[in-house]
Amino acid sequence: MGLKKRINAKLILAVLGAVVIITAIILFFMLIYTPKCKTEGCFKERFQSCERTSYTQEGWFYKIQGFDGKNCHVLVKAINPQEIDLETARVIKDKTMICIVPIEYTSIMMPHEKLNFCSGSLKETIQDIMIKRMYSYVISSLGNLSLSLS
Repeated sequence: MGLKKRINAKLILAVLGAVVIITAIILFFMLIYTPKCKTEGCFKERFQSCERTSYTQEGWFYKIQGFDGKNCHVLVKAINPQEIDLETARVIKDKTMICIVPIEYTSIMMPHEKLNFCSGSLKETIQDIMIKRMYSYVISSLGNLSLSLS
């Protein structure tokens, strides 16, 4: 009888251990693992349905984090942006923002294209740069205006 109880206890422990390991693997794939897209088409397709994925394009990193029933949550990071001047690229490098995009917009735009859907240090830095450039433009236009009035 004692031998049977030990075998049963070992069997129960083995089954419990297997259940814990299987549960950990399932949780890893559901909560942590993010498949990677290699093409913009792949990313846009997954963005439209708000499926977890990550994608790197021309110095920008995108990670779809999930769907809340109405909006798709996307992390955007400037890792080494290319299509902008070097000074701007230096200032925004490694900054991030979270974009909460209504699902009806996911088929017509990339996550970062409407800054009003986003929040974070990347958005704030981009807005600061835009304000400074607009200020410089207004000041230079006023200078031109005063010269033409003279």
